[in-house]
Amino acid sequence: WTQSFLASHGMSPNDRMIVGLLARLTQTALNFFCGWAGDIFGVGSVMLVGTLATMVASVPLWSVMLHHAASLTPVALAFGVGLGCLGSVMTTLPYYFVVELFPTHVRNTAVGISYNLGFAVFGGLSPLMAEVLFAQTHLGPGLLWCAACGVTAFSILAGMLCQRAGLLKMAHVRRTPYFGSQRDGALRVVESKSVATKNLGYDVEKSCSGNPEGSDWSTEASSTSGNINVAV
Repeated sequence: WTQSFLASHGMSPNDRMIVGLLARLTQTALNFFCGWAGDIFGVGSVMLVGTLATMVASVPLWSVMLHHAASLTPVALAFGVGLGCLGSVMTTLPYYFVVELFPTHVRNTAVGISYNLGFAVFGGLSPLMAEVLFAQTHLGPGLLWCAACGVTAFSILAGMLCQRAGLLKMAHVRRTPYFGSQRDGALRVVESKSVATKNLGYDVEKSCSGNPEGSDWSTEASSTSGNINVAV
């Protein structure tokens, strides 16, 4: 829709191609940094910062494009660089964020339904909504971006608060859902394996002490990672 808007307000096809390529190149260049930031600070933290930044910057950036729609430099800076940087955060981490929402036995179905339904309804109707809002106020598309990011930020904060209050269980890999580092997740796995090994050794030793020497016996040792059958 933005490309159509720029075309209808006098920007040449070559300039529109440059602006679009600049936005894509900016997003691609920052994808690696956003992925690194998600591993260090958590996908929830980075997405929350990105959505809040987009909420603040969306209307000013749209205002620049609105008043300089036929000029390459202002639009390139506002759309190509500004929204390109913000879009990199918003398009890199949602995949990981959505995947961690669901346990493995329903993950494929749940991700497919929720992700595609969201894109079909909100992404598919966004050009129509932008056109309708633009007819009401020229700042309408910027306000639409702001509102969409507000919904995302609210969802992240609401999920975190409900998790802390014990109202829901968020499937996650990290120690703290979406707000822990990759190292926290690794430490959690190591701690689980350590506890499982200790429990297994304790249960086997206890069972051996209660059986006569030379007799055949079997015992089942339970650990935090599941049930382990041990036969001697």
